[in-house]
Amino acid sequence: VLSVIEKVTSIETDALQETKTDLDPAAVVRAVYKLEKAVSVDFYAADNNLHVADIASYALLHVGKFSTVHHTFTSMYLQAMSSNHERLGFLISRTGENRKLVEIAQVLKKRRTPIVLLTAEKDTTLVRMSDVVLWVATEHKFNELENFVFLTGAKFLIDILFSMLMTHHYDAAVAQNKL
Repeated sequence: VLSVIEKVTSIETDALQETKTDLDPAAVVRAVYKLEKAVSVDFYAADNNLHVADIASYALLHVGKFSTVHHTFTSMYLQAMSSNHERLGFLISRTGENRKLVEIAQVLKKRRTPIVLLTAEKDTTLVRMSDVVLWVATEHKFNELENFVFLTGAKFLIDILFSMLMTHHYDAAVAQNKL
């Protein structure tokens, strides 16, 4: 048990450190700008990544930003079909090649909706379609933990974006959260 605890802690700590090291501050600034500029934010993710989207959506409520998370691809597709340039599509995909998310990104591009992507893979279809890409480290050495390590890094990036938004809108966020 202690060996597993140490190994998982080491893997996740390494993933956070690698995500931090690879983090492009300019991309964070661009993502925050897109989040602030958007009338609302629509999250698109699948499987375990939906949990990160739910956390991000909840965090945005604390800074007064409306957002949506749909848990079925039919709902996501319908959301994308009603999108426009005032909204933001925020995609979370470890592989950057989820076929359904690629289809949704194609719709968002046609609707002129800006796209922010959280991903672990560098040369993918979703990377090429996105306006801002935030890289998340993942652990390829342990395939069975790869998804969970990605979730750790993705949540870390959401925390950074939320913290940036809070610092930009601190007084309004504190006032809103006192109600």
